[in-house]
Amino acid sequence: MSFQALAISFEALTIFATVAVNLAIGIRLVGMGRRSGARPEWLLGWALTFDGIEWALWYLAAYTPAEGTPLGAALGVACRVGIAAVIGCLAAFTREVFRRESRAARFFVHAVWIGMFGALAGSVWARDWHGWGLAGPWVWIEHITQDCVYIWMMIESGRYYLKLKRRAAHGLADPVVTNRILLWTAYAGWILCVQVLFATSVAIGSEQGDYPAILDTGMAAFTLFACSALWLAFMPPPAYKRWIAGSRPA
Repeated sequence: MSFQALAISFEALTIFATVAVNLAIGIRLVGMGRRSGARPEWLLGWALTFDGIEWALWYLAAYTPAEGTPLGAALGVACRVGIAAVIGCLAAFTREVFRRESRAARFFVHAVWIGMFGALAGSVWARDWHGWGLAGPWVWIEHITQDCVYIWMMIESGRYYLKLKRRAAHGLADPVVTNRILLWTAYAGWILCVQVLFATSVAIGSEQGDYPAILDTGMAAFTLFACSALWLAFMPPPAYKRWIAGSRPA
């Protein structure tokens, strides 16, 4: 089997894992948010649920006989609608948790929604169904907006983790919660790496998709890292949870 075939198989497996983890956690959080009325759980739950759906749509658009057909184009657009919703919900979640009273954060969240869906509309108007065309600014607006949101997530959660880490050292913070914030920071960082590699593949290959297969392998690896961090943060195995909880009792 060639390296390219192995890369495609590895990427497909990471997609399946990501869909399963995102939907399992997302649907659970949506239910928790609906029952409790907690806006952060509701926003994060929808972000992860939309993420699971858009990854599934991406697989159908790019890895099945639908590729290159009108159905594949429709699936590609639907996938990008899901990505725009994910990014908007993640921005709103970050503001709700870390910058609820900030007017600048509120403005940024509105700008994210407008930027993602506005760029998507412009791209579709140019008949760029998958977001690979470089003729206009639309694809770059999408990429830059996504990157800004993930960087913001990483900074806010990373700062909060450092605060909790200092408190946990004196037994004043729950080590499991502290570890969850660390994993969420790692998740944002790994997904940012995926986005940077994807933008690189678009810049190199454009609509022809002629770029080194190592980029696909890198995207798959970082996606798997992100999926693992998400799973350990929200659905940790009992043994892992006991290990974290026993490392420094609150």
